[in-house]
Amino acid sequence: MTERRGPSADDERELLSAYLDGELDEAETARAGARLAADHGWRAELDALRLVRDRVRSLPEREPPAGFIDQLVRAGRSDLARRSDTVHATMRRTRRLAAIAAAAAAIGVAFAVPSTESPTPVRPAIDESADGHAVNAALADDPISQLAPAAIPASTGDGGTP
Repeated sequence: MTERRGPSADDERELLSAYLDGELDEAETARAGARLAADHGWRAELDALRLVRDRVRSLPEREPPAGFIDQLVRAGRSDLARRSDTVHATMRRTRRLAAIAAAAAAIGVAFAVPSTESPTPVRPAIDESADGHAVNAALADDPISQLAPAAIPASTGDGGTP
């Protein structure tokens, strides 16, 4: 069974702020009012929030320094361009990795699918090898190679050739 948790402290502050600014509907306002009447800690939080709001609203208005707005806009555009470059680089990397994965999968399938052809038995061509060795031995100045023939027909005892 999953434990159900109540709203976080940030959610509580948001609710109090909305209550203070008159942004709640009637039902939410009634619930918040009932909780404020019953919970001294929540009333203290509302009082602290009201004090901060009133102090901020009492500050004098000031004009921003010359060029401040333009500087903010440029900074925002620069940040947006940087984020766009990051997104494009990520997309390129993702496409590259997808292509590599597709190629690896294709190679894996090619090796995993069994061949339908039967393997061709490999038999050494003894006669051709013996003839080639005899010719090379006859032409070589190596006396050892000339002493013995390269291959002597022999029987394996089963009627076949070696």
